[in-house]
Order: sequence, then structure tokens, then C-alpha cells
Amino acid sequence: MPAVQYTWTAQRGDVSRFSRLALWRFLRRPRIVLFFAVMVVAMAVALWGGEAELTGFFAGIVIALPLAVFVVVLRAQRTMVGPGARWASGINSFGMLLEDPVAQIVIGHGSIAKIEVDHGLVYLYVRGGMGRAACIPEALCPPEVRAYLLSMTAAPSRSAREANSAHE
Repeated sequence: MPAVQYTWTAQRGDVSRFSRLALWRFLRRPRIVLFFAVMVVAMAVALWGGEAELTGFFAGIVIALPLAVFVVVLRAQRTMVGPGARWASGINSFGMLLEDPVAQIVIGHGSIAKIEVDHGLVYLYVRGGMGRAACIPEALCPPEVRAYLLSMTAAPSRSAREANSAHE
């Protein structure tokens, strides 16, 4: 098991920051964007057709769904990133140790499919994980660790691809 090399302690405001970022990532998913586009079109058609009840129904969905998701995420984040919550990570030649207030896991290098960095968070996508990612504060996976992980997995990172395409 890798030794702990990096630690991070949650501060006030991290719960709302992590929750907002999780909601934003959820709302940017292509299927969710399509769903909301359909709901907005349906709302516009109902409004145009004079169907006040139907318009209210679709407007309720457009407002209530993100609000409900935010509340669920906020409750989950209180345990994970409430003030004082301690996280840790470490790497060795086998993989990366991740510790949060609830669990401790080791992700083998060969399991990492992709790494993304977004607003101070690092997403480690796992092969066969159906799009699921370990989301950790960037302090636990600084640039040198990401470079090492990518060299071990040969997985392109989104930020690396963007940098390469900007130079071309």
C-alpha cells in the first residue's frame, strides 16, 4: 500500500463549493443537456398553446430537478468535505492511495483511464467504471503526481490534450 504523501483538510465553504461543482458537472452531461432542452421546448410549446397547467408542470421540472440534485449532493458532501474532514493520498509503483473520511482505496495504475482537472478538483476515471470517477482536491494530486500517473498508464489527460491542440 502506498504511504501517505499528501494531505488536505476541508475548510469552511468547501461543502458548498464541491456541491456547486458536482451539480455543474451533472448539468453539463450531454444526456442531461438534451433532457433540459426537451423540457424547455415542451414548456415553450405548452406556453404558446395556452396550456398554463402544462407550462407550470414543465417549469417545475426544469427548476425542481437541479434543486433536488443539489440538495442530495449537498447532504453527501457534508460528510466528505465538511470543515475539518481530512483527506490523504500517496503513490508508489503499483498505484495511488486515496483516503477520505469514509473510505480508503488503492487505484492501480492500469485502472486509470483518464485524468481531468476542473476548478481545483482532479477526476480520476477508472477503466470499466461506466464514466465514474474518483473526485479529489487538486492538492492530493498535484501536477507532478498527474504526470507520473499518466506516464504509468499512458492515458491522455484532458488538460494535456488541450495544451497540445493549442500548440498545433
